[in-house]
Amino acid sequence: MRREIEDSIRYANIAIIEGRRRPLGTVCLHGILYQLPADLKGPLIVTTSIIVGGSSGLGRAVAQRFADRGDTVIITSRTTAHADTVATEIGGTTRGLAVDLSRPETIAAALVDVREVDNLVISAIAQGVNSLADFDIAEAIKAVTIKLVGYTETVRALRDRFTPGASVVLFGGLAKERPYPGSTMVTAFNGGITGLVKTLAVEIAPHRVNAIHPGVVGDSPKWRDVPDHPHVPRTPIGRLVTTAEVVDATEFLLRNTGVNAHDLFVDGGLRVT
Repeated sequence: MRREIEDSIRYANIAIIEGRRRPLGTVCLHGILYQLPADLKGPLIVTTSIIVGGSSGLGRAVAQRFADRGDTVIITSRTTAHADTVATEIGGTTRGLAVDLSRPETIAAALVDVREVDNLVISAIAQGVNSLADFDIAEAIKAVTIKLVGYTETVRALRDRFTPGASVVLFGGLAKERPYPGSTMVTAFNGGITGLVKTLAVEIAPHRVNAIHPGVVGDSPKWRDVPDHPHVPRTPIGRLVTTAEVVDATEFLLRNTGVNAHDLFVDGGLRVT
């Protein structure tokens, strides 16, 4: 325990503009507030960040950024084994939880051990192509359940543990504005994310909730080895956006206390062409 407390102190100055101030002489570890020994007392800033879907993709990149700056980080995956493995790889004070958004009735119980929330990021998604020409009803129901019902239930289940300055970011995607072959359900549920943040901003006020809609992320495993992506010549910045840019935008939405019920597109300007 003392080792974790000392690690938290080392991160305090790094996290000062990002975190929330705790009572002098205390530290929050894994959602529990501890009184420090007299020889360790000092002003501390520790933030608890929960990344639902943080075991892969952009969610994992967000979790890594937050862990590197000293947050207490909780990531989720559908299985405990995978969540724990990735949490160990991320390092810091990161731990894993098994949460399956496709079974929303189980979400509250899966999150029962979470003690407090400063930042909530939900990035989980069921990837897949689905169109009217070859419509898979079961996959469509699963995808919409994860993205809309699962996201909503996660916010509801954790709301009573939000700290006073807590905020939420929900991941959508550019398909909301730019459909592509097979994006029927992806376009639909990302459009639903826009409606969801509007109603949640009222229902969880004064806590803030925003949506981020990344374009094609050029350095992601899915696209980094794909040459000549058709979005490149159509994007005003002349390239695809990067993982770091999406993570930075996520941090901005969590940090800036004047931004609420907003759709932030990180697409390099593709929507205007």
